[in-house]
Amino acid sequence: MTRMAKELEQLKKGKHQGIQKNPLGEMNAPFSKRVREAGLPPKFRMPSEKYSGTEDPVSHLESFVHQMEVQSATRIAMCRMFPSTLTDCAKTWFRKLPPGSVDSFSKLTKAFCAQFQGIKPRPKDPILL
Repeated sequence: MTRMAKELEQLKKGKHQGIQKNPLGEMNAPFSKRVREAGLPPKFRMPSEKYSGTEDPVSHLESFVHQMEVQSATRIAMCRMFPSTLTDCAKTWFRKLPPGSVDSFSKLTKAFCAQFQGIKPRPKDPILL
């Protein structure tokens, strides 16, 4: 086994450099078991667009859903993969959700929009152009 594979296995078991908890499990903590075990479509490709918490959340959701629907992803697979598009404060927000609280894409998107609803780009003022 390669060194990296061994370290990953140790992380999964929570035995790496004195870590008592499993950090990989904690990343999935907000998900219910059903979401964690959701399958992905064959030849799945993760959408590349990221959301940091400073852009329009509805626009990000629309783009994400479109890219996932093109691949015939189920809503539960969308739920599982959506956090992979989050960065910065948006990722921090997701990690702080209560364990097991995310069990559907609908609930996740409602919570996401509620958290970031005030963030929308301002229209450009034609006088300033």
